[in-house]
Amino acid sequence: MIAVLSGVHQLMAKMMYGCGLRVTGSHYAGLQTVPINRICGSEGKSNDFDTRFRPLSERLRDRWVSVFVARYTNISLPAVELVQVGDRYFVRDGHHRISVAVALGQRDIDAEVTFWEVVETPALTLGTSQPVHRVFRLTSIIRLI
Repeated sequence: MIAVLSGVHQLMAKMMYGCGLRVTGSHYAGLQTVPINRICGSEGKSNDFDTRFRPLSERLRDRWVSVFVARYTNISLPAVELVQVGDRYFVRDGHHRISVAVALGQRDIDAEVTFWEVVETPALTLGTSQPVHRVFRLTSIIRLI
């Protein structure tokens, strides 16, 4: 049910619906340790990082360096925020922290996780009885990093 979400999250839920998925609910899943290789997309900064969480723009340098210095000097940073859909995760907040963790060889990261429950909807049609092939996979719904 889209009503359980708000703001940009409603837009994402509508995009999922257009790709044959419907958000039926969500719940806070708590603080978890998440394998970084299960994080496969982003809510909003997909143009800032590549698929290995490397920064794509010089304008990210200052923020990235400040997060790196904090980690290198053992300054505690907050957990990242992720949305879980199935066994995959999408970054809501913490792109730079994940990028630095990857650069330092970290395999897991602490995250505040919100779980989205989704179901497949009937195949979409274009005025015929033939279903439209789903061009997008779930990981491309929330644009890949």
